[in-house]
Amino acid sequence: MPSIIDIPARGGRPGRRVELTARSAEITLRAPYRKGKKLPEVTVHAVMVREEAPAAGIEPLEWLLLTDLP
Repeated sequence: MPSIIDIPARGGRPGRRVELTARSAEITLRAPYRKGKKLPEVTVHAVMVREEAPAAGIEPLEWLLLTDLP
């Protein structure tokens, strides 16, 4: 379900109202190879928030959060 939030003006850009969608997933990252050493995998939770339909000429908002919290 989309959420609507107000983004304040900043850095010469006008404020605007945006419709965002959020998605989440649990991701297991494999450790890089280290000669003579086995590193553990790491499980993280990813949350992606994205503006699906920005106004013409406006770069869409997109945030990605990686956390060890469920």
